[in-house]
Amino acid sequence: MSTKRTFVEGSVTPPSSHILEN
Repeated sequence: MSTKRTFVEGSVTPPSSHILEN
């Protein structure tokens, strides 16, 4: 459960924040 949550949040959070910041 912890691995799935981190994988989804880490895969969807970094990209979105990086694209908006860039």
